Amino acid sequence: MRWSQSDLVAYEMRQRHNAQRGEAVSATAVPDGQEGALHEEVLRYCKDRGWICIHSRPDRPSTNAVGTFDCVVLADSGRTYLIELKTRTGKLTLEQAGMQAWALKLGHKAAVCRSLTEFIEATKI
Repeated sequence: MRWSQSDLVAYEMRQRHNAQRGEAVSATAVPDGQEGALHEEVLRYCKDRGWICIHSRPDRPSTNAVGTFDCVVLADSGRTYLIELKTRTGKLTLEQAGMQAWALKLGHKAAVCRSLTEFIEATKI
């Protein structure tokens, strides 16, 4: 049986979703309704390091492709990170999970971060 690219992405999304159920949430995760505050912390952190952070506003629907990451971070030494920012209980949409699975499959550094601490850890790789 041959799978189309969209079938493969859908399968990988389901696998990732099942693996993430019951995953522990960071104690420093941003409370619900405050995703904008996390965006501001991440932007400030990137600016302080001289990194470029291309981000989408959390308070408006994106005009990018469905499932696009909240932040594309261009760090020093040619490092690039694809980051989705979520609150403590925020869940990835199927499109976001698919985009992340696809990016990881292609060898990119992609992560879901629920706090500035998680963002810092994700950008150390």
